[in-house]
Amino acid sequence: MGKKIEKAASSAALLVLIIIEFAAHRRVRFMMDDLWYGTNLVTGKPLAGIRDVVESMTWHFFHWGGRCMTHGTLQLTLMSGEWCADVLNVAATLLVSFLVCRIVGRRNLTALLLVHSMLFALNPNVKMSMLWQAGAANYVYSSVWILAFLWPYLRALERPEERPLPFAWLWLIPLGLLAGWSNENMGPACFLAAAGITGYLYVRGKNGPAGQLISGVASSLAGSILVVAAPGNFVRSQYVEHQGVFERVYSMLTAGADFLLPAALPAAVLLLIRGICLKRGLSKTQWALLAVAALSYGAMALSPHYPDRATFGTMVMLIALAVSALWDIVEEKDRLGYWRAVLAGCFFICGSGKLLLEISYL
Repeated sequence: MGKKIEKAASSAALLVLIIIEFAAHRRVRFMMDDLWYGTNLVTGKPLAGIRDVVESMTWHFFHWGGRCMTHGTLQLTLMSGEWCADVLNVAATLLVSFLVCRIVGRRNLTALLLVHSMLFALNPNVKMSMLWQAGAANYVYSSVWILAFLWPYLRALERPEERPLPFAWLWLIPLGLLAGWSNENMGPACFLAAAGITGYLYVRGKNGPAGQLISGVASSLAGSILVVAAPGNFVRSQYVEHQGVFERVYSMLTAGADFLLPAALPAAVLLLIRGICLKRGLSKTQWALLAVAALSYGAMALSPHYPDRATFGTMVMLIALAVSALWDIVEEKDRLGYWRAVLAGCFFICGSGKLLLEISYL
């Protein structure tokens, strides 16, 4: 009966959170960069079809920046209209939560509610990273590609003896390109993680799983090069105030403290409790998630401009770490099992409360 009550309560809470989330999206209209990307960047006319998006992103690559995949996605959602874009945004956020659960091997409604709530409760800038359409395209949608790309690598790392995923070498090519071409910090971090895991598997003699993953390593490298070395980055840099080394490091630390601290603290505490309760080190998946978080955060020290929302992908990795550590604890210590429901409820209250505050202020 306890499991049935937990499942019913998690389902009801998740439905309530989705409704509040959709209401918050409806309050944030297309604005700022959305208005520019809602036009053909070459002609200045409103977007009329895929051809306009291709033309715009080709111009963007050579004249403004390399994030063509995320901004192309932004243009597609803008063309769909505000109502449809809001539905797509909620679906994309749910997909991020589902993929986090998949990666850490926790496929149940309580885990899904916990992750989905944490995305709002631990996010200090919900409006600009998730509710604003340009923010959703750059961070939420790109997180979908990144998590979907990393999942087969983490699966092979943790369970190399399992049967390889069907035709993984083929569908990892577009996924790797999307993940690598996402943004300047998460793209290279994904490539390095994929390359490191593939190399580790080869060294350990797991040539079958590693061979399935090589295509994704190559395509993520290509995507990372395209997002970082796009000619438009050098054009745009003329309009951005350049900072010295100390200013960049200070900007990185400030953005990290402002945006990442709420997610880093629960992850650190739960990993510490896990170590004390289980008396063993981190799992391979947890080490990999920690590496991606560190790489994606550190990479921004090279950026001339560091908005706090750029660490959204790093926050997602920290949430995955926290959930993974929590489930390890409750599965090892049965008497602590109720804590997963308690924490899911607490984060649901915090996340939905934050969204309601956003709605009241908008």
